[in-house]
Amino acid sequence: MAAAALLVFGCSQKIFFDTSVSANFAAYKRTFAFLPPIDSGKTSLFENGIMNENIRVAILSEMKRRNYTADTVAPELLVKFHLMVENKEDVVNSPVYSYGGGYGYNGGYGYGGGFGMFGNPYYNFAGPIYMGDDIEKVDYEQGTLVIDVIERSSGKLVWRGWSVGDVNNAEQYTHELPNLIDRIFNHYPIKVKS
Repeated sequence: MAAAALLVFGCSQKIFFDTSVSANFAAYKRTFAFLPPIDSGKTSLFENGIMNENIRVAILSEMKRRNYTADTVAPELLVKFHLMVENKEDVVNSPVYSYGGGYGYNGGYGYGGGFGMFGNPYYNFAGPIYMGDDIEKVDYEQGTLVIDVIERSSGKLVWRGWSVGDVNNAEQYTHELPNLIDRIFNHYPIKVKS
């Protein structure tokens, strides 16, 4: 595989892709079929039949925009996708500061006490003093959508596009799917015909 790229877009999803250097996308007859989605064995708000259907419809739309035709008899390319949602934990360190003391000697303002036997000769800085970190664990769900395009005759993976990002709401993710899949397919070797 060649030339992997990372592009960061809004809405917290990072888009990645990789293309085989030996694949000649211009030579393909532009026929494809879907392979069944990979069953992760998990059941969640994200990994289910409805979500799989929404992903398939969005990918079908992107392939048609590039003049591909669905062909379940003799497709030249096979499209496979997989959505994974995993529970993750992040550790957030927030610095803690103390704002004690005053300006000058002996904790007061000016020169109180002096350097004598009972005086404090150390300067008390009134600014923030770093006391350490407040460590907090934050739980979140990370979703990865992988779309593979495989040359049927050789079984070789010729293109992969994927997104990784935080997912918190299945309804919102479903609503954003067409845009997300469009952004992934922006890196497909065959561009949309005008």
